[in-house]
Amino acid sequence: MELDNLNLSVIITTYNRAGMICRAINSVIPQLTKDDEIIVIDDGSTDRTEEALNNFKDKIIYRRISHGGAGRARNEGIEVAHNPLIGFLDSDDEWMPGKIRLQRALLKARPDVLFCFSDLAGRYSSDLERHRLLSYWNKDALIGEHILGPGVPFSSISPLPEGSNDFMVHIGDLYEKQMERELVSVITLIYRRGTWQEDDPKYPEDLPTREDWEFVGKLARKGLAAYLDCETSWAYRHDGPALTKVDHITFLDARIKLLERVWGADTEYLKNHREKYLTVHNNVHKSLIREFLNLGRMQEARKEIKKNSNIPMKYNLLGHFPGFMNRYFFKLRGIFQKNQIITHPDFLARRLYRL
Repeated sequence: MELDNLNLSVIITTYNRAGMICRAINSVIPQLTKDDEIIVIDDGSTDRTEEALNNFKDKIIYRRISHGGAGRARNEGIEVAHNPLIGFLDSDDEWMPGKIRLQRALLKARPDVLFCFSDLAGRYSSDLERHRLLSYWNKDALIGEHILGPGVPFSSISPLPEGSNDFMVHIGDLYEKQMERELVSVITLIYRRGTWQEDDPKYPEDLPTREDWEFVGKLARKGLAAYLDCETSWAYRHDGPALTKVDHITFLDARIKLLERVWGADTEYLKNHREKYLTVHNNVHKSLIREFLNLGRMQEARKEIKKNSNIPMKYNLLGHFPGFMNRYFFKLRGIFQKNQIITHPDFLARRLYRL
């Protein structure tokens, strides 16, 4: 890949967001250079999305597909894309000014880096804004240093755009950390595709959620990551349609599948890190069993208990009880823990710290 040819394909996937997608596109257009492109993949919308895009016909590549979920829509965008850099934006979110310039400059200056991502900010329907969402979600103010090691100023890698404040960039191997927890919001991600398109990672199309987690895990296995310790994107929270909205059991089931398909299938990684993988896998599996027990879904709980010999004895015991007893047990346990926490002398201090 020629370093001078770092043109970008921006893939925007959408489903029934006619009233939001124009905002997303307008946040990207001013940042594009001549050979960049915007690809909109309409995942079978039934609203007026196509009509809303009429004013952008000469500025975007539009593809409408049958409804198949976020993974399939993003893969379609990757297939359509012409450029060596790929970025993703959801149609209800937007990019901050300067995002493309910063990330393109970093990837040009560091050809050894496969992908880069950043922190982000959130906007809510109540007009509330929250900054540093990645740090907030992970309860880690120094997340860049903790996941990728010590950083260096961006200005030591590439000149800062005029008017920009300097920030730290952390470069390293994200692979194992991404197994432990989801660390990348793909709306902040830009990556270089392979020399041949078939070498590109693809999103799973069978997961109802967390397809991003698996995709980034595949990327992290292939090369170095760079974390820009700044915000480059706005994520909006709303009650409108989404490509993925699921319950906790569906989330945990997807989490187990992606663990097994990325890290559990990586024989080279398992040679030296099998115990670490099994610890993470067992913890997620225990959470799934606990959720089945909590809901009184005993047949499913017992099926999962049989799969794992490391399940705690208490779960094996609860697996023999009828569903209504487990629901009652977990309800009482929740009430007890809530009362215990509220009366604990450190409760107020912890609450204030979290605020």
